[in-house]
Amino acid sequence: MPKKILFFCGGSYVFGKEIVTLNLLEELYAKGVQIHCIVNGWNNGDFIQRLKVIGITYDEVKLGFFYLKKPFWTLDSLLHYPSALFQIRNVLKAFNPDILYFYSERTMVSVYPLIKNKDAILHLNEPIANSKLNRFIINNFPGSRLTYVVCSKFILSKLAQLVPVEQQDVHVIYNAIEVRERAEKNSDKEDIHIGVVGQLRHHKGQDILIRALAKLKAWKFKLSIYGSGEKAFEDELKQLMNDLDVSERIEFKGFEKNIDIIYANLDIVVVPSRSEEPFGLVAIEPAQWKIPVIVSKRGGLPEVVQDGVTGLVFESENVDVLAEKLLLLFENSDLRITLGTNALERANLLFDKKVMGDAFYNLI
Repeated sequence: MPKKILFFCGGSYVFGKEIVTLNLLEELYAKGVQIHCIVNGWNNGDFIQRLKVIGITYDEVKLGFFYLKKPFWTLDSLLHYPSALFQIRNVLKAFNPDILYFYSERTMVSVYPLIKNKDAILHLNEPIANSKLNRFIINNFPGSRLTYVVCSKFILSKLAQLVPVEQQDVHVIYNAIEVRERAEKNSDKEDIHIGVVGQLRHHKGQDILIRALAKLKAWKFKLSIYGSGEKAFEDELKQLMNDLDVSERIEFKGFEKNIDIIYANLDIVVVPSRSEEPFGLVAIEPAQWKIPVIVSKRGGLPEVVQDGVTGLVFESENVDVLAEKLLLLFENSDLRITLGTNALERANLLFDKKVMGDAFYNLI
């Protein structure tokens, strides 16, 4: 078994993909795998502090990419590119890894000149951009083997559009969190408390949820919107709330890092995304409080939530159907309990970080 893995793991900020990476690093490190990380030199320090807690060594490297719509980012990347390659070459020489781990094909492309004769894992948490350059690099990878790990069957289907997956070494390993049953929620309340968690952007679909709830004004409910993002979209949501006369029932909570604060008093969580979510950690997190989740039928979300078993699924952007799903849970508290209990059981079986760590350990 290989003893050393060099992780190219970004880490500018800590969001979903970074949380998954940190969980994986912690599990592999606990199993005795020697790990060193290349962390993005443009970072806010959060990822690095978490590496220190685990006990993993790292180097900060300003390794960027080329962005057509962000010329200043591209210029900054070009200015630092020679020194970044020099740093990485020295790390490769000193650490001498058996495997290189990438969670972005862009990073793999950027270090292409340095990775000859190295086995590599490309961990895909989003579809690879279907460009000529990516197709060339991936289909002509210079190492002795490139292993793909995809976070969902949905991402596997996208990869199949780029490379002949039946001829590749490809593994589906679901993303994971630290699953643990949390304190029971306070059930002695009149209102049904709904939550939606994610960036405030059109593709996240918060407006779809607001329109659905406006159809259920006869019920006592309140909605908490967690997340930050585009001010223009937030203003659009507030105008919609006023137009539909539901403003008094909805509160913007902003970005909240502490998931205990987010979920402790929620009864239902909705993920109304318009976009094809690669996986959706936000659809797993509520299971720890036995909270049922309603998700749109987009991307990998239906893999996370089993319709009628651990939650409910609706056709994306169908406001009427979402309202029907919400009403079903409003009317039936026993169903909410059953779905939430099933969700916790399934999360322990499939989406706990120990399960992900074991799968990666067996792979390497």
